[in-house]
Amino acid sequence: MIYPEPRLLPCGDLAVSVELADEINREVNARVLALEYLIQQKGIAGVTETLPTYRSLLVYYDPAVIGADELHATLRALVAEARPEVLPPARIVEVPCAYGGELGFELETAAGKLGLAPEEMVGDNLGRTSMPGCTCRGPVTGVGHLCWRPQRRGGG
Repeated sequence: MIYPEPRLLPCGDLAVSVELADEINREVNARVLALEYLIQQKGIAGVTETLPTYRSLLVYYDPAVIGADELHATLRALVAEARPEVLPPARIVEVPCAYGGELGFELETAAGKLGLAPEEMVGDNLGRTSMPGCTCRGPVTGVGHLCWRPQRRGGG
């Protein structure tokens, strides 16, 4: 559920987490990214860094420049404006891939688990300009892993 009002959660004395929902979906994530974009565009004095997640935005700030109360009020106002349509157009990112051999040694195993031939997995991915169901995630912030889930044979 998207919260009617954001939850502002202090994270120590230098950051606040702006939670927009209690679930992960494309609309929530688009709002998080829109909020981050608005903060960058407005150039809010005292905001030093932002870190988006799927459903919240961590905002680091300098309390000598902007107090928590003023920052919270500013963030609440920006959340009301944070809609996907405020985002700039998406850009295409080309991701080089290695299939099979020394660099793609797990191709056969992954294809087998999905009931596909290795060539089918590769063919399904080549030339794709958008990847529905594709996300970037990682165990460490800033280190993303491209996650793509092809259909199992039989539609599963």
